[in-house]
Parts: sequence; structure tokens; C-alpha cells
Amino acid sequence: MWKPYVDLVHAYFPNTELIIDKYHFIRQVTLAIENERKMSSKSIPASLRKYYKQSHKLILCRYAKLKDDNKRACDLMLLYNDDLRLAHLLKEEFYDISVRIQVFMSAIEWVPKEPHPKLDKEPLKIE
Repeated sequence: MWKPYVDLVHAYFPNTELIIDKYHFIRQVTLAIENERKMSSKSIPASLRKYYKQSHKLILCRYAKLKDDNKRACDLMLLYNDDLRLAHLLKEEFYDISVRIQVFMSAIEWVPKEPHPKLDKEPLKIE
């Protein structure tokens, strides 16, 4: 989250707990991956540097949604830099966790708050 905003919130609302939503977290992940991609492109041969610039969106896309030829291109980009590969892996894991949390929250909302009126309130007796 933007540091001046955090400082402002703490100054005027000292007892407030900051909560970072998914959008802001994804934004930070994207910025981190882009910064790592830019730094790593400086240490690779010029022929590959051009390739990094032209296909940087491959690293930001969900890997599972890429077509096979784009997956190979993404794999090639990740092959040259351990830090970029780690950043990409962490991004993918965050998205996977995020999806699981959404499914869990949907399941919680689905569970009725009150027992269904047609269900027996007495436990079943097994003879």
C-alpha cells in the first residue's frame, strides 16, 4: 500500500487496523514481477532482451490460461533467472490460494444460518 497513505491513516486513526484487499495485493505482486523482469533483462544477451520486452505479459498472465506455445515462451523466459522464476511461482500460488478462499467464502455463505424447518430437530434414534 502507498506509504504516505499508510502514514496518514496511522496519524489520524491510530487504532485502525489496515486491511489490504486483493486488488492492492495483486498490484504489488505485479509491480514486483515487472521490476524483477526489468532487472534480469539487463543481464541477459541483447537478442533475448528484446524478447523479454515483447512478451512480458506472458509472465503476468495465469500460467494455466496460456496456450501451449505461450507456455513454452514463458518457460524460456523463466529459465534464465531464478528470482523471476520464484516471483512467478509465488504469483501463481497466491492466485491459487485466492481462488480457494473465494470458494470457501461462497460455501460459508451457502450454509444456512438457521436449521431447515422440515428437518427433525431430534437426533436420529438407531435401534
